[in-house]
Amino acid sequence: MNARPQLASPRATEALPAIAPERLPYHPSVHERFGIDRASWRALVEAVFPTAESVEGVILALSYCKARRLDPMKKPVHVVPIWDRKRKRYVDTVWPGIGELRTTAMRTGLYAGCDAAQFGPDITQTWRGKVGEDGRDVVVTVTFPEWAQVTVYRMVNGQRVPVPGPRVYWLETYATLGRDALPNEMWRRRPRGQLEKCAEAASLRRAFPEEIGNELAADEIGAASPDETGIVTTTATEEPSGEPEAQQRADEPAEAPRRRARRIAQPEPAPDDGSEPSAAGAPPADIPGEGAPKEELF
Repeated sequence: MNARPQLASPRATEALPAIAPERLPYHPSVHERFGIDRASWRALVEAVFPTAESVEGVILALSYCKARRLDPMKKPVHVVPIWDRKRKRYVDTVWPGIGELRTTAMRTGLYAGCDAAQFGPDITQTWRGKVGEDGRDVVVTVTFPEWAQVTVYRMVNGQRVPVPGPRVYWLETYATLGRDALPNEMWRRRPRGQLEKCAEAASLRRAFPEEIGNELAADEIGAASPDETGIVTTTATEEPSGEPEAQQRADEPAEAPRRRARRIAQPEPAPDDGSEPSAAGAPPADIPGEGAPKEELF
């Protein structure tokens, strides 16, 4: 007696979903050099370093992490595209996050914690400017602390010694929306949290100069800033102009004053007509879909 033909189950005949290729191509040499397989590479380029513009940028971050004995999956560094005027394109650079500075301090065996951040008085300020390719006029109002300061403790000859960090001022530190002086979304949404991280980074540098040196955290370099080499760092999605804008150089301490360009956006004093300012840190309603920045640093 002939056996009846077996019918394939509907589930077995369903087509498997197509898997899209990686945003940045994988090469087997990545596994040889860093022990990163294809699945881990996808996680790196899609989730850990989503703003990397090139394979070289991710490789640069992996090389940094390998040299510093850091786990790249914990996102200790950020890949930040910067605009190179000479090459007329974005170039990937690697900047340590606040977590990398904390890890470095902890590895010394001399880090003994820190106090809660101290904040200066709140200031409410309004900026007017243009965003987007169509140059839409927008108004941004943010309430922020004037400054923040963090005290770090270090063990010296068996004694827990306080090392007060410098006061880090919000207006000298906040990240701009491209070439505008408008605060970007992260600094509007978390005006105290972002400043606190910058103050902690400055304090860690002061307490552990032999380990951290003058290494700026990524949170401290988010604004447009050309230097003598003609390179401009930016969080904008559009290309910055070639006009010079004096800004803090990467080799200066975070507490050094930053002079921000006022060509497009001009800060205004808080309204004194009794009107209520917008909620601190809330994205203003008149900036719909202002576009994802190159890097929201956190």
